[in-house]
Amino acid sequence: MKKNFLHSIGKLGLGSLSVRRQRVIILSTMAVLFTSIIAFASIPGPNGVISGCYSRSGGTLRVIDASVTQCKQGETAISWNQTGPQGPQGIQGPVGPAGPQGPQGIQGPQGIQGEQGPQGPAGPQGPAGAGGVKAMLFVRADGTIARCYNGITNSSSGNCGFSVTIPSSNFGRRYIVNFGFNTTDKFFSLTSSGISDHINERISYVDPTAVGVHFWETNETLNGIPSDFFLIVY
Repeated sequence: MKKNFLHSIGKLGLGSLSVRRQRVIILSTMAVLFTSIIAFASIPGPNGVISGCYSRSGGTLRVIDASVTQCKQGETAISWNQTGPQGPQGIQGPVGPAGPQGPQGIQGPQGIQGEQGPQGPAGPQGPAGAGGVKAMLFVRADGTIARCYNGITNSSSGNCGFSVTIPSSNFGRRYIVNFGFNTTDKFFSLTSSGISDHINERISYVDPTAVGVHFWETNETLNGIPSDFFLIVY
């Protein structure tokens, strides 16, 4: 290879020179080639900038390493980035479809007990039980209810939902007491406050909600005797 290189040098017209001068020229040429290789290896620069020289007369452009090479007279130094500047942010894309539901997570720890709430309002009165007094009333001889108590509705005012009528009767004095509730399965206690010691009294059913109260004297005429009375229903 050395012989071929020296032969090429001889073709360039260096054969007539002395060996010493030939060596100087060869070493200088090799230095120029080495410098060009170094310059080429540093393009683009470390920061990504590419430098060049533009000739206005011929329109030629040559790339240089600006750290070791300068543009010649009549050339304009230019530079550009190997990577362009970042563009503006694009518009937001449409919302994608919902993904599938994930698996159920593990149960969390039990929370602390809350404060006790306020007391609620009182509930309505419940129905009367199987035992106890269902009704009490004191009736005047003229059929007026003087006092009463309704155990079904827990009422003790007015007539307590009761009514008393005095129908005509050929057998003593008769009062019809209507309670407004079923009395066919109830027990009764009747007490007369008549002025005669010979007054008889009896209770009879009229309909499911009413009973008849009879008072009469034990004589031949069976006269009707008006009388105040107490009536209790169990």
